[in-house]
Amino acid sequence: MSMTPMFALLAVMAAAFLALLVWRQLVELHEDDSLHLGDQQTAVVREQADMTKKITMLDRWSRILGITTIVYGAVIGGYYLYSQWLASGRMPGS
Repeated sequence: MSMTPMFALLAVMAAAFLALLVWRQLVELHEDDSLHLGDQQTAVVREQADMTKKITMLDRWSRILGITTIVYGAVIGGYYLYSQWLASGRMPGS
């Protein structure tokens, strides 16, 4: 069985993970680090809340995709090593 589609999927997953990380950093660049509490700054407070929601969402999806990519990479790496071991024809204890 060809491993190319599996490695291609891993590459797509890794690229998507990196894209999420870059996107989060770009969103974070526009974040205002000061705390606005006054009634006159309601729009700024709302914007800060929206930014926090967006960053939280990006963090959650980055974590999910990162863990999934690592696990998938470990599984196909293990499968590749196992298939190479079987192809070598050596059995344990021989």
